[in-house]
Parts: sequence; structure tokens; C-alpha cells
Amino acid sequence: MLKKNSKRVKIKKVSTKDKIRHLKAKCTKRHLVVDDSEMNLLIMQSYLKQLGLECDVAAGGVECIELLEEKKNPFYYDAVWTDLTMPDMSGQELVLQLRKKGFTMVIIAISGSSLNEKQLRKAKIDFMCVKPLKKNTLLDMEIIKVYQ
Repeated sequence: MLKKNSKRVKIKKVSTKDKIRHLKAKCTKRHLVVDDSEMNLLIMQSYLKQLGLECDVAAGGVECIELLEEKKNPFYYDAVWTDLTMPDMSGQELVLQLRKKGFTMVIIAISGSSLNEKQLRKAKIDFMCVKPLKKNTLLDMEIIKVYQ
């Protein structure tokens, strides 16, 4: 709820196509992976590094938000890869928090179950990967093709 003297913050909606176009022009090759499983973090970090990308990790939603706020640059990462089921904060809640804070980077959900397109849009998630994730699956993704 807004107070009388507070200003409304208008958040520009950015389409996934626009995000990909922006990446092609100004990519940083930096990605952030968020998962409560250390094994999943290591696997994703290994895959992304093999593709020539820098990769930071966060063990949950709270750590992810702290890390992004520390960077003080909303364009520091090209993409955030997040698990949907984590104990401190669900991936969907994390994405909503990031969008509310004005982060517009590409967000890819990684989960054992998939969401349909309507659920993805509602959660403001750009892409979905179903576990177990294979390196070949990454190579076929539009977000990875930007770097090739």
C-alpha cells in the first residue's frame, strides 16, 4: 500500500525476446545459479564453465538476493538459474522478489517437474529446464546460443 507522499515506481515489462536481444549486444557472460543442493550447484557450475561462462552460486533465495544487492548493478549477471523448491524461499517467490526489486535479467527455472507456459508467465520466469539437466540440453537453449 502506498502512502500519500510516496512515489509510484513504474517497472518496465521486458519481453524474453528483448532480453535475448540485449544479451547479444551487451553480454557479460556471468550467470548465477541458485539451488539448495550442493551437488546441483557443482554440476551447473561445471556445465556453464565448460561453455566459457563465469558462474557464481547461491545456496538459496535469501543468499541470491543478498548477492545481487551487493553487486549494486542490475546488469551484472546475464541470467539467474534457480531451483523451484528450496527450503528458505521457493524459486517462484525468489523470481517475484527479484522482479519487484527491478531485476530484469533472464531467469531460468530448473525443477524436477515442469510448469506450463501460463504458470511461467505468471511467475515471471523466462525459460524452464527439467531435471536431470544434461549439458546437451543447455547447448540447445536460446540463452546459451547467444554466446556461440
